[in-house]
Amino acid sequence: MKSSLIIHLEEYMGAKMPEIDSVTQETKNASDGMAGRLAQGAMAAGLVILYKYSRSSDGAEYLLNTKPAELEMSRLLNNKQDELITQLSKFAGSTSLQAGTMILAVTREAMEFTQQEIKNNKTANALQSYFGNQRQSILGHLPPELGLGDIMKDDTLDDRTNKMEGPISSLAHAIEDVFSSSGARKS
Repeated sequence: MKSSLIIHLEEYMGAKMPEIDSVTQETKNASDGMAGRLAQGAMAAGLVILYKYSRSSDGAEYLLNTKPAELEMSRLLNNKQDELITQLSKFAGSTSLQAGTMILAVTREAMEFTQQEIKNNKTANALQSYFGNQRQSILGHLPPELGLGDIMKDDTLDDRTNKMEGPISSLAHAIEDVFSSSGARKS
């Protein structure tokens, strides 16, 4: 089931998120045109970036206390934004300028929506829980061709078991969600 964040981004971008077959790792509904592929790739990458950055207490605080229009991709990607922009432009067949502009716009819009979603409980823990609860849905839409696992040094992003669905996988993901709802270590 798609999260309200994914539904919002699809409406905002006028494109559907890609769906990844967990067995073949192929994108089921890849857009044929450059603009559609750029939107699909930017939505998937933007959500992963926000999810990953929200895992630490400092990251969650930054996302929570920074106006979405002021988010800096260099900070969110630990100065690897050029790698991501290159990958996204290859994936979409776009220019680097188009890819960079699109990923920034999508990330900022996603964070604007997220801040509205948690407005009654604007805490770092609430933000971490929000993105932790979105993890499965986000990873199920991440095209492996983007290579975000390599860029972000996280093999679990491209791991096909994270994209699986079904009764056993759902149970395993539910258990995983309990343990990943907050990325911050408790002292």
